[in-house]
Amino acid sequence: VRFATYNVWGVPRPFLRKPSRLPLIAKHLPNLNSDIVAFQEAFSKSTQVFAQMPEYPYRVWGAPKPGHKFQGSGLLLVSKWPILETATRDYSTSNFIDKFGRKGVLYARIDVPEIGEIDVFTTHTSAGIKDKIRITQIRELVAFIQEHMSDRPVVLLGDLNTKPNAESYNQLVNILGARDCHVEF
Repeated sequence: VRFATYNVWGVPRPFLRKPSRLPLIAKHLPNLNSDIVAFQEAFSKSTQVFAQMPEYPYRVWGAPKPGHKFQGSGLLLVSKWPILETATRDYSTSNFIDKFGRKGVLYARIDVPEIGEIDVFTTHTSAGIKDKIRITQIRELVAFIQEHMSDRPVVLLGDLNTKPNAESYNQLVNILGARDCHVEF
């Protein structure tokens, strides 16, 4: 199974710069040959192009639907395979700028041929220097993952706005017993 995650910086107008790049991303993204793609910052109506890629007939948006200015999570997950179950959660804390959108997590249980069902999560945690906010969000993320996971494989994608050895990163890896494929690669 091939995964991709992409923060497309699809913020609402007037902050959206070069909206013409979004259809170009959608045009070239299938060349990665990913089976499941997670998007972050898909706030703008212009980002709906990512939910219309024919290579990915299954999709789920973080709540609420895109196009609701300053309200959505900006999360979108697209898949080549059926999405069987979904859930979302907003984080209880965020830094000032993130209050214009909802930081949170999106879950999808996906039926992958020859493997079976897998649990895929995507998130976007707060940026900035205050790791304390991210730590709270990571704890909520971990609780959400633990609430939805079972004996199925679990994959976490997203923009965590953290670095290896940051306290928020260490808590996520240690509590979940997770492997960081990016670091391993």
